Amino acid sequence: MENYYISLFDKETRKLSERVPLKNVIYDRNEIEFVFPSDELDYETLPYNDFLFFRQNYEVIIENDKENIKEWKEKSIMQIEVKGNKEDLSAMLVSAERYALGRQTYIVQWTCEFLANNQHLLTEKDRQVIIRDIKQQGERDFKNPYGWDCDEEEWMKLLKMLKEE
Repeated sequence: MENYYISLFDKETRKLSERVPLKNVIYDRNEIEFVFPSDELDYETLPYNDFLFFRQNYEVIIENDKENIKEWKEKSIMQIEVKGNKEDLSAMLVSAERYALGRQTYIVQWTCEFLANNQHLLTEKDRQVIIRDIKQQGERDFKNPYGWDCDEEEWMKLLKMLKEE
């Protein structure tokens, strides 16, 4: 019989918890804590009941004995080193938004999705700039200022998410 495990992926910190046997989640959930290793000597824990309250902040990963969690981590978490500071990276993201705004290609969906999933990389000033850019694009006096209908949907979804942040 195969054993199944649950891990949590924290969308904000991009950390992966240690695996917890699924049977423990079913039978002993009040005693479960998801452990997120921080560094060599430290770790953070998340009690199961807290996870239920904050579940939108986590992705649940279910795996069996045959799957390798290291492979999943390598596929799902990309860590890059950026030379510069947060303001530089944030400005580059505004440039990407401005390039994609009004276009009618795959880049619209890709850019909107990347920005929505990486809002933590934006400075507050640049977040406000993107909100303003999207609103102003809709005020332009020409047909389909956002591109195709599907493009407009992507921009409106992103606008809503940025306003909620």
